[in-house]
Amino acid sequence: MRKTIIFDVDGTLLETERIYTDSWVIAGTRFGYEITRDMMLRTRGYSVEATRNLLRDLFGEEFPFEAVREARIEASEEEIRKKTAEELLKPFVKETLKSLDKLGYRFAVATSTGAEMTKDHLVRAGIFHYFSAIVSGEMVQFGKPHPEIFLKAAELAGAKPEDCIAVGDSPADVLSAHNAGMEVILVPDLAKNDEKTRSLCFKVLDSFEHVTDAIEEINHPKNKRCKK
Repeated sequence: MRKTIIFDVDGTLLETERIYTDSWVIAGTRFGYEITRDMMLRTRGYSVEATRNLLRDLFGEEFPFEAVREARIEASEEEIRKKTAEELLKPFVKETLKSLDKLGYRFAVATSTGAEMTKDHLVRAGIFHYFSAIVSGEMVQFGKPHPEIFLKAAELAGAKPEDCIAVGDSPADVLSAHNAGMEVILVPDLAKNDEKTRSLCFKVLDSFEHVTDAIEEINHPKNKRCKK
């Protein structure tokens, strides 16, 4: 039985991807760079290092990544502080966590966002208490799509990787969790997921509403691996 569920956060549990993407555009403008939403959607879910490499490939080695990123964080945090718990949560997340908790599942987080920021966002959304472990990109040597972050989350949750199910929204989540030996449920948000990515998933869902059913299907004794 796979009784530990490891979630990505941004775009999966929380409605923060649009805020982050728009904040990169705002921060770029402040420093005289035309960062577009399409550029940043290519980095969703990936490590800070991957984002740095992409932007320096696009704008040159002189691109002031740390300064622009700090401005992005300030802009996004200002926007997030304006949101209510209901506005921060993706639809059906709270109901799903409550139902899975009653069924005896355990939860952990694997996110590229910093640990303190993630904790603050989960507290604001009213769901922090559900998670026994939070692993952020700053806690591992290799970020998504490398499997280390999901392996670390499983370890801190006291579970073997093969006893875990991952839930995410982006190709980085899928590749990272799949390479860690976990079954993956994909609930797409802004990031584009091609057919190769989707083929690695147990299920691709239109919303969080059906996550509990997909998890129960994975653990059904007669389960045959299928994809939507």
